[in-house]
Amino acid sequence: MKKKLLALGLAAILPGCVTVDGKGLSVDGSCIVCLTTKKTGSSTRATKDNIVVRTEYTSPLDVDSTYAVIKSEFKYKSPDEFHEGNIYTLQDSYKYVTTPGSYYYIRDPYIRHQFNGKVEKPILGFELIKRGSKTKIKQEIHYRISDNDVENKQLMDQLSNGIKQRTLRALR
Repeated sequence: MKKKLLALGLAAILPGCVTVDGKGLSVDGSCIVCLTTKKTGSSTRATKDNIVVRTEYTSPLDVDSTYAVIKSEFKYKSPDEFHEGNIYTLQDSYKYVTTPGSYYYIRDPYIRHQFNGKVEKPILGFELIKRGSKTKIKQEIHYRISDNDVENKQLMDQLSNGIKQRTLRALR
């Protein structure tokens, strides 16, 4: 209701076509008030309390094939797919950089992984670097499973190892 009143008020004082949609307020197609709303309150998202676990390993495949396998296995989305129709995306947690033939970096806050009998949704990133005919994989996970720091570290190591094993199985 407030958006409609704001649009009507601005339409009366601003020349041109005023529109209000899920992305903000626009005049003649140019955004003048843009919304950057993010979902909050979830312990599965990047916060100061999350632990980051990194590990490195090697893929027997070339960098492009490794990228294709990981993208498919973990159902990573391209930037267009990720942003399509969703203004509540976690922009800071999503990253997608591709240089075919040499380098890829993908990170997504909506990856699902089965762990300890339930589905976990860590922020999972892969950096893929060409190393001759093979690929160096740098895997990182941002997450908090437990409020107990000692238990959380052990669980995060198990989660990281599970994701590494899943990745290596997919690369066979």
